[in-house]
Amino acid sequence: MADSCYFRLVRLEGSRSTVPWFLRYLRGTPWLSDAFKLLGADIGRGVYLDTTDLTEFDCVTIGDHSELNAMCCPQTHLFED
Repeated sequence: MADSCYFRLVRLEGSRSTVPWFLRYLRGTPWLSDAFKLLGADIGRGVYLDTTDLTEFDCVTIGDHSELNAMCCPQTHLFED
């Protein structure tokens, strides 16, 4: 029987995205891209991530050797009136 894993989601202050609460502790480490990959993001090799502000993990594609610094917010959707 497989164990089920539940993530507590938190709302980032000033942001409209929700991320598992523990990801903020992985900012700037090699493990953050691995965590996003587990959530469905397509992230290349050698990527530096200092942000957890991704809106839809399955819509994100980040190429090899990219850098996303703090306060960066990749937009994966657009709502227009």
